[in-house]
Amino acid sequence: EAFLAMWSKKTGVEGITAGIGIVAGKDGEGKPVSQVAISASQLFVFDPNNPDNTAYPFAVSGGKVVIPKAMIYDAVIETLVSRKVVADEVKAGASITSPVIRSAVIQNGNFQVDSQGNLNIGGLFSVTSQGQLTIRYSNQNVGL
Repeated sequence: EAFLAMWSKKTGVEGITAGIGIVAGKDGEGKPVSQVAISASQLFVFDPNNPDNTAYPFAVSGGKVVIPKAMIYDAVIETLVSRKVVADEVKAGASITSPVIRSAVIQNGNFQVDSQGNLNIGGLFSVTSQGQLTIRYSNQNVGL
């Protein structure tokens, strides 16, 4: 009684099978459920009204979803493997580990390292890229 309507189509030859099924019904709590199930080793979505367009918005092959180009509004990704990341802003909730970090400026509160390698902490402690060290007790007094 859970399935109010069901349609399916299967095909097979020499042990190779594929199929599709569509179900409309209710779950165990009586809430509406609609499902589409596809049984295939590969899946492609294409525009049947544009037969000259061979670009697919996505495909499934080898158990993986393949998307040539994606625009995702919001994503939660547990592990990201990428050759290149381009972003306006990146926030890390834990740590970033990298053999090389290239940056014009490193800044955190009163701590800053500029693109020439000069370090300044709150105007009271600084080290230039030439090795000059300055320690101030206040803005007027120079300790070194």
